[in-house]
Amino acid sequence: MADPLSITANTIAVVGFAGACSKLLSEFFRTVAEAPEEIQQHVAALRALSSTFASIQALGQHLPPEYAWTPDFRNRLSNCMADFRAMESRLRRLNGHVEKGGLRRTWARLKWSSNDHYLRRFFTRVQTYHMTFSLDLLTLHM
Repeated sequence: MADPLSITANTIAVVGFAGACSKLLSEFFRTVAEAPEEIQQHVAALRALSSTFASIQALGQHLPPEYAWTPDFRNRLSNCMADFRAMESRLRRLNGHVEKGGLRRTWARLKWSSNDHYLRRFFTRVQTYHMTFSLDLLTLHM
């Protein structure tokens, strides 16, 4: 059985990283020129999720070492991180095309808009993560 102190420390570190990733993604989408209004609304959801992660991390640092993060919480956190990594990878590829300019920039925008269904699914998951991690935050406050 794993040491509760190391599980807590590792989980808190991953929560902090998740918060940083959600903040990074929200900043990217906030600064995208010509971003549709819908994207700007999703930026608010990413910021809220980032804030939730920051609060969980702050509370988690003050929990007694014997407090065990539930496997369900760690699984959801792992899934969230996988989604963030996948989106970050897509954004890096797009950014590489946009920086090359001209025809590639136009092609990258067209490709991005063709992946709109991917964005919708991603932002739906972000909203779900925000709701579930907010409930976890409320539980930690008890």
